Amino acid sequence: MSATTQEPVADETLDVRGKRVPATLIEARDRLRLMESGRRLEVICDDPASLEEALPDYCEKKRYPFELHDGPDGARRMLIDKTY
Repeated sequence: MSATTQEPVADETLDVRGKRVPATLIEARDRLRLMESGRRLEVICDDPASLEEALPDYCEKKRYPFELHDGPDGARRMLIDKTY
């Protein structure tokens, strides 16, 4: 029997490739505000400042759990769980 790993699944996707802080943070924040509690947002991003500081800092402030994964074309995928 072989083990398979599943790609984490999101309820909504926000592609902000090519954009920089603060646009990436504003778009993610606005999308999360529209989402119901218990949903997961996937943010596809290629801006290091967004991935290393702005988005993680925002998630920690809001107490939203998040994960970082490799994404398409050198971008990263940030999965954010809206907990309230």
